[in-house]
Amino acid sequence: MKFYQANGRQKLVIGKGSWTILAANRDAVRGFTGSLWVDELREVDEPAWQAAVPITTAYPNAQIYVTSNAGDDYSTVLNELRATALTFQDSSMGWFEWSADPNLDHTDVEAWKQANPALGYRIKTKVLEDALKTSTVPGFLTERLSRWVRALESPWVYGTWEACWVDDLKF
Repeated sequence: MKFYQANGRQKLVIGKGSWTILAANRDAVRGFTGSLWVDELREVDEPAWQAAVPITTAYPNAQIYVTSNAGDDYSTVLNELRATALTFQDSSMGWFEWSADPNLDHTDVEAWKQANPALGYRIKTKVLEDALKTSTVPGFLTERLSRWVRALESPWVYGTWEACWVDDLKF
C-alpha cells in the first residue's frame, strides 16, 4: 500500500487498484476516468456533479457510489438524485437509506434506532444524547437522524415557523 500527496490531490494505491481523492469542484475531475465515489453529496453543487459523472463514460463497468447524510433545500444534487432513485424503475440504480421516520420527534430513541442501525452495538446511546445537547436541531436532524430540513441555518429558533401554523383559519 502506498499513499501519495501532491498539488492538493491524494492517491492511495493498493496492489493494482488505486483511489484518487479530488476536490468537489468542476475543475478537479478533468482528465480522469474510472468509477466515482462521492462523499457528502449534499455539499456538492450542480457544476461539480455535471463535471464528475462523465469520468465513468470511458471506463469499462464503471460505477457511481454516493454517500451522504440528509440535506436541506439547497442540496439540489442529492435531492434530485434521491427523487430519481425513489421513482426510477431500473435495476441499474440502487438507493439505500437509513433515516428516521419524519413523524417521530427528534428526541425519540426509536427515531435514533431507525437512523443508526448500529445503535447499541457500535454506537452508544450516550453519544446521541450528547450530540442532541451540543448540536442545533437542524444539525442533529441531518447529521444524526438523516432527515431532511428546509435549511441548516435559520434566524429563527427551530419549530418557530411551524408553530405559527393554523389548521382552521376563518375569515
